[in-house]
Amino acid sequence: LKEMTDLSQSLILQAAIAEFMERGYFDEHVAQLRQAYRSRMEQVLAWLEAALPAETPFTRPDGGLCVWVDLPPHLEVQRLFEHLRGRGVLVSPGSLYQPTASVRNGIRLCVAAEPAERLHEAFAILGRELGELLRRPPPAPAEQEYQSMH
Repeated sequence: LKEMTDLSQSLILQAAIAEFMERGYFDEHVAQLRQAYRSRMEQVLAWLEAALPAETPFTRPDGGLCVWVDLPPHLEVQRLFEHLRGRGVLVSPGSLYQPTASVRNGIRLCVAAEPAERLHEAFAILGRELGELLRRPPPAPAEQEYQSMH
């Protein structure tokens, strides 16, 4: 919409960005960001290792800012999502990132934007809630109705 209303981007901003890149500041900035996010992910993985139950393994990504936590098949992700949301912790149900819900039961944690203290607290809550849910016996399988082939 902005481009449609003024037909271009700010020439001063474009010139400043061009200068920033020509002087090599962009590459330096990206290198600093990579190091900062690498350090963040290392800290996140340590917190998750300490907080999550053994029945909930998680990925150790080579890059990126998200971690996948695998959940036992009987644990309903949507119920976990609602449960955690009530405690101020938002996670992404894995079904949002898969073509079908039955592929892999889990949640995705994005660690890019939240302050470190909030992430640490959220992982502690996540670990406690998962531990509590996993101590409960799995639900009995639902009985299927018999349907006649006639």
